[in-house]
Amino acid sequence: MKINILGTEYTVEERSLETDKKLAGADGYSDHTSKECIVDEMKKSNERTLKNIELYKKICNKARNYTRFSS
Repeated sequence: MKINILGTEYTVEERSLETDKKLAGADGYSDHTSKECIVDEMKKSNERTLKNIELYKKICNKARNYTRFSS
């Protein structure tokens, strides 16, 4: 998915901790050099994640949609 943040186009990609070690301890990160926003795909829970992961994913998706359409 592509989003526009303050006039700059970024690619949003979901990844897992298994494929991207930068997600350790984070829900996501951005890289201004490659214009990417990487978010955890949140397919499995562990002791550090929220109990209601599905609700959290819905909130994150709303935030992404707001960012995409608010520019």
